[in-house]
Amino acid sequence: MMAIWIRCLMICAAAATTPAHADDNAPATSPTTAPTTAPVEINAADAQAVESKLGGTATVVGTVASIEWSRSGRVCNIEFEGNPEIPLMACIFSSNREAFDEKFEGDIVRALAGKRVRVTATLEPFGGMIQKWLDRTQMILDHPDQIELVD
Repeated sequence: MMAIWIRCLMICAAAATTPAHADDNAPATSPTTAPTTAPVEINAADAQAVESKLGGTATVVGTVASIEWSRSGRVCNIEFEGNPEIPLMACIFSSNREAFDEKFEGDIVRALAGKRVRVTATLEPFGGMIQKWLDRTQMILDHPDQIELVD
């Protein structure tokens, strides 16, 4: 059985390196690459789509319903308009505040309030301390490139 497997590999390797036409002297061309597809965008209000991507990276588009830094200043919570059954939020920790504020002209809260945004991050169950938010799905943002305004 092993000999058959090795023979198959040798035939495949030979076929891959042999030109289709032995007398073809045309210069070799660079291999083509498969077309890339943009990630599928999920509507922040589509609870079923959000839930189906739980545990994976997703790009979510939605309107910011509220955005504010916590009283402690340790986290900025961005809540999206949408389905109240499975609320979606994005979180920015204070260690990244300066970078996010810089991207949004000094104040991310003012810049994003009520605006339509595109966010790319991992969708995961809320992992914070607020009991009433345990049913929420969150996206933790570590880098300003993970969020942008949508026209």
